[in-house]
Amino acid sequence: MDSTRLLKRREQSLGAGAELFYSQPIQLVRGQGAHVFDEAGRRYVDFYNNVPAVGHGNAYVADAISLQQRTLNVNSRYLHEGVIAYAERLAALHCPGIESFIFSCSGTEANEVAIQMARLATGRRGVLCTNAAYHGNSDLVGRLTNVGRTQPESEEIRSFPFPDLYRPIAEELSEEELEDAYLATVRQAIERFEASGIGLAAMLVCSIFANEGLPNLPGRFMARAAAMVRDAGGLVIADEVQAGFGRTGHWWGYEATGFQPDIVTMGKPMGNGVPVSATGASRSLIERFRGRTDYFNTYASSPLQAAAGMAVLDVIERDALLDNVRQIGPVLRQGLEQIAADNPHLGDVRGRGLFFVVEVVTDRSPERQIPAGQRPCQTGSRISAFSRLRPARTRTWSRFGLRSSFQGTTLQRFSRPSRQHGMTFVGDLAADPIMESAQQALWQYPIEVADISLLARAENISFKVADESGNLYTLRLHRPAYHTLEELKSERLWTKALLQAGIHVPEPISARDGRDHVGVDVPQLGEHRHASLSRWVPGEPLMQLIRDGHSVAELETHFRNLGALIAAMNNQATAWHPPAEFRRHSLDADGLMGPQPFWGRFWERSDISRDERALLLDTRVQLHGLFTRYGMGTSRYSVIHSDLHPGNALVNGDTLTAIDFDDVAWGWHMYDLAAALNQCQDLAEFGALQAACLAGYCDVRTVSDEDLAMLPLFLLARDMAEIGWFAARPENATPAQMEAMKNFVVAQCRKFQGGRLTPVSVARD
Repeated sequence: MDSTRLLKRREQSLGAGAELFYSQPIQLVRGQGAHVFDEAGRRYVDFYNNVPAVGHGNAYVADAISLQQRTLNVNSRYLHEGVIAYAERLAALHCPGIESFIFSCSGTEANEVAIQMARLATGRRGVLCTNAAYHGNSDLVGRLTNVGRTQPESEEIRSFPFPDLYRPIAEELSEEELEDAYLATVRQAIERFEASGIGLAAMLVCSIFANEGLPNLPGRFMARAAAMVRDAGGLVIADEVQAGFGRTGHWWGYEATGFQPDIVTMGKPMGNGVPVSATGASRSLIERFRGRTDYFNTYASSPLQAAAGMAVLDVIERDALLDNVRQIGPVLRQGLEQIAADNPHLGDVRGRGLFFVVEVVTDRSPERQIPAGQRPCQTGSRISAFSRLRPARTRTWSRFGLRSSFQGTTLQRFSRPSRQHGMTFVGDLAADPIMESAQQALWQYPIEVADISLLARAENISFKVADESGNLYTLRLHRPAYHTLEELKSERLWTKALLQAGIHVPEPISARDGRDHVGVDVPQLGEHRHASLSRWVPGEPLMQLIRDGHSVAELETHFRNLGALIAAMNNQATAWHPPAEFRRHSLDADGLMGPQPFWGRFWERSDISRDERALLLDTRVQLHGLFTRYGMGTSRYSVIHSDLHPGNALVNGDTLTAIDFDDVAWGWHMYDLAAALNQCQDLAEFGALQAACLAGYCDVRTVSDEDLAMLPLFLLARDMAEIGWFAARPENATPAQMEAMKNFVVAQCRKFQGGRLTPVSVARD
């Protein structure tokens, strides 16, 4: 809808004056990862919103919320293991004094509970905060906003100047002297509480002073201030609503600023959009509060809250997002500093993890600020103009992605005071959203990504990746529900064993934590996939050489190499003893010709006649019997590639490399050869190519006459499997191609029934 009309409707339904960002408001319609999209489809890099901590539209979190909502959601007056497990998991992430929790729905509620808890525990009323604080908007908590600036101190609420090295309260002091000076203001505020008889109940501060402008703190200010508060009989409350859940590269902001709280409050990112907040403290403090207040919140401590919160923790840990914050934060900060260095209106750049502040000034003199009406972004409660940047913690970010994101950013364009620029980097990235999923996966690997390009977008999604040193890799997002994670791991086990045997296959690359596969959300498809990375294999597919019309003699050389490669793999597999956890499907008699063949019930195609179906079924039964009698001795049956057709064999000079191990299975060695040959049966040169392939195979591995006699049968089985595969995936072939394949298979079945399949022989020395 047109934004002007929507704004009028908004004012009618919500009342004029409801706050909006930007002088020309942006109408957002969806989000994905670190990006949001407006009604015209334009994509923005979201550098502001702190709620979607693990990314907009996170499929894993959304699925957890949806499942719990469909299952059960009740209030807190019932036992539910999910709520308890979530509280236990939160406690394990905090410092030792945080044992139990009171859940609520907003940071304001969490802070109000914390203040009441401290007052009940100490018997005092005084609350100490900074003079540029914001902790919520209820009557009680709202009285802590800008105390001493825009609203006066009261008997029960006093403030102290927030510590700041950029604009210190006194000039020409060393950092140690500044620390003492700021601590003196804390001591004075405490003394005023004592003198009035109110007494100090608590000091409530954001653990990283986010609304104060994320100042760089002098020395051990927080640890000493906390000790001073406790010496006066008060409690220390850390507001983690903005700093918590990995924003700084630590789980909690208080870890970054070096102190331990008695009470901690959390909110915003806890549920990635589901309203969840919490107040944590020792069990004794929590129980004293509950005993005196009988606090109850209809929507808090619910199974839905717990499911959302658990899912957020899962993603943070699964995707190693704290590592991501620690790695990407310095890169972003360096980029901001480079931009600020060339811009007279940008002053100090500072930050912790993925939380940054840029001071906006009329010139570089710290005391000179842009007038309020001309500031690019009205954020925070501090009197000076600054902008907070809080990109999502998601693995969407990479050094490659950051370079593109900085182009055309608000900060780069800000050459003079203007009201037309927002501070959420509005870089218009035109890349396919699927690339974001690729970056999310790549962040979990020990490479510095310089470039990513899409190779293939079929059932598996593949990318070519270059690192900053020029090394190349292949990233694959494996199709869901085709293989279990155990089966994918088994594929890697075999490729590693092949490498150790000196066979040319792609080299697997392990993730930073040693895993062979990492999880990645693909929101565009509504899927969660396993991803794997391998070193890039140079070369051209053998099938491309066939299509390009290379000479028969050259192709014979390559097919002889292909046969030798398959034989080497069969030799390795015959001697190999897979570990007990090895899991792959079987292309045995049932897997090929049973009632439920692995690649589909090929006789159920809609385009075959009744007689053709009967022919296929009869051939299937006969082949099943022949394969069963052939047997599965180790000399003829082991782990095989099963799909090493010319498109999966890369030619690089005299070297042939096998790629795409997605269909690795237990199977017959002759089936491996059949897979290599069946796509060439319509070529005039097929006889010569088949002979070359078999000759290469026999150069490396002994083949009996019985084995050779089975090859035409496995070729037929492969042909039958392929028409089933294409029937389930009609987008991969034209109707004419589908008809031609079906007719070829029917003709081969008739030859089989008449005993007229072409026999195979090999010239032996």
